[in-house]
Amino acid sequence: LGGITSTLDEQRAIHEIIKSCDVRTKRTGIQHHVDHIQPLSKGGLHLAVNLQILTAEENLSKGNTFRIEDQALLASRYFGTN
Repeated sequence: LGGITSTLDEQRAIHEIIKSCDVRTKRTGIQHHVDHIQPLSKGGLHLAVNLQILTAEENLSKGNTFRIEDQALLASRYFGTN
């Protein structure tokens, strides 16, 4: 996963998400992907706050859309709202 990483802590956080994704795939037997909540093509950044783990099926069906539920999730992560 290339892109913007501002600090060593950020790089570590991203690495932990990737490891968690791999563990989830192994535990469930279902392929999972690390997804950009706000796609890079829609102005999203390659930061841990903008990453989530989805099943491969969900991620591939999502494509590069920035769904309303994803917008709400990202806002809650940035601003601590529900």
